This record gives sequence, C-alpha cells and structure tokens, in this order.
Amino acid sequence: MRACGWQGHDRGWWHSAFPEAAESAPAAAARLAVTELRTRGAAGPQELSAREAGVDDRGELWLPGLGIRTY
Repeated sequence: MRACGWQGHDRGWWHSAFPEAAESAPAAAARLAVTELRTRGAAGPQELSAREAGVDDRGELWLPGLGIRTY
C-alpha cells in the first residue's frame, strides 16, 4: 500500500496527508484515489458509484466505501 502512495495505516484505514496550502494537493489526492480504484480493478467511471463521501471540519476527505481517508 505504501508503494501506491499511502502514508500510514490506522484502525483499518489507510491514509495520506497533503499540505492544505499546496496547489498540487487536490490533484495528488485525486491521483491516489484513481490509482487505488484501478488497482482494485475499476476500468472506468461507469463501474463506480458512491453511497457516502464527505469532508469533515478538519478538512479530511472520507470515502468509506473504499476505505480511503485523505487529509
């Protein structure tokens, strides 16, 4: 998982941190999520759906159906 870009593991969640002020942070988070989805076998957006996603008060992006948390 670290080779894919994940930085740590905590209570069943892999996570990575991106500097809030960095212009490249949103693109880096998106690349990590897309890489994870492709690793899991998704070939295109037609194969994906989201039942829950959110950003909390600390700016953490949660994609619980994928087990993805980025902050």
